[in-house]
Amino acid sequence: MLSRTKIWFWIFALELSFVPLAFLAWNRESFYVEQVENFTQAKFFLACLSLILVTLVYLSIFLKKEWRNEEISFKKLFIFLSPLFLLLVVSPPFLSVDTVAYLIPVKNYFIFGFNPYTVPFQQVVENSWVAQIGHPWRSDLITPYGPFFLLLLAPLAFLSTGLTTAIAIYKALLLIPYIFSVVIFDRLRAHFKTPPFVTVLFALNPLLLVFGLLEGHNDLILVALILAAVWFVLNKKFFHGNLALAAITAIKLFPIILAPIFWFEHGFFRWRKVFFSLLVILGFFFLTSLAFGFSTFPSLLKTIANQSSLSCLYICSPPQILFNVFSASLSTSLAFFLFSYSLIFWLFLFRSFKPVQFIFWSLMAFCFIYLRWLTPWYLMLPLPLALLLFESKKYRFWVVFLTVYAVWQTLWANVGFFGILLEKILSIL
Repeated sequence: MLSRTKIWFWIFALELSFVPLAFLAWNRESFYVEQVENFTQAKFFLACLSLILVTLVYLSIFLKKEWRNEEISFKKLFIFLSPLFLLLVVSPPFLSVDTVAYLIPVKNYFIFGFNPYTVPFQQVVENSWVAQIGHPWRSDLITPYGPFFLLLLAPLAFLSTGLTTAIAIYKALLLIPYIFSVVIFDRLRAHFKTPPFVTVLFALNPLLLVFGLLEGHNDLILVALILAAVWFVLNKKFFHGNLALAAITAIKLFPIILAPIFWFEHGFFRWRKVFFSLLVILGFFFLTSLAFGFSTFPSLLKTIANQSSLSCLYICSPPQILFNVFSASLSTSLAFFLFSYSLIFWLFLFRSFKPVQFIFWSLMAFCFIYLRWLTPWYLMLPLPLALLLFESKKYRFWVVFLTVYAVWQTLWANVGFFGILLEKILSIL
């Protein structure tokens, strides 16, 4: 009983640690005029400290070995977390402008008739939401998101509210994939005989709460669908699994690398499974893209090519930084990725069928070897797979790594936290 009281105390402490973050999200002159990061340097520094506090409280919970066999009911957990959910949903995003890039193209198309795959959303001056955003980084680009995602958001195009309210409504809807992902994760956890408290660790992870519910990234939807795909493949429901993966691919293209988990039957590779899987995935993409015309797929490929050609030094993974330092071409990182992916395929599918390990390492290779511009919210995707393999010490390490790396990269890339910290230390000295 005393142990259970301590658990609730620490969960409450995690909720409280989000209050300064939410306060800072609201405490700025405007939210989407000129740029989303409309903060003074001092407020950014405080936001960084708040992110660090959230992470430290979470890691304190994560490292409590004596709690691992404690089981918390979903009903009690979600009721207890409901104030946190409300706080995150109503607080405007401030670390990225992606929610703007989700909603405005949808309204441009369904209300004003401008195709989001051919017309940059900034050019549609008829849309009152455009006037609220100034000059975000995506202003001269077409949407990089798949047709299924835009169709999911179609009802929000008819809102007559301001952009900030529309984003809050969109984030409230994200609670559906969040809760679904927690429920399906718990079923998978039971399948893998992972300790019951790991479900709580998944639900409380800062990646999901900060980048999913506060920032509103659509990767939270991908997390739910990836977990559903794993559930279907373990239960040999291959059509449903392929459909889940097709939905993922029609939101963001790159998860098509996970398709091989459906190419095996009783542990053996089957060509007919390959053809069927690709037929479902490509057929679903084609059907959802009909709403936007035949320019959808070529437009997405062009956007991906533009993103892949970026070079960077401070927001890339360590391998990409090395590629950049040595002026390696895109083909170099692609070659490294394909080699790694082939090895992962052989180890975790062909030699022995381990779909969860295959998904985890494929996503890790994609994020840390191929991606030229790694954003912290991408790391939401491999996180639940590492937690499902919690019994292995090395996967527990990867959970900590992904959580800390995402927060570190946010501090370094978005706000230059370490530069500000060094400046303050030097001023004291």
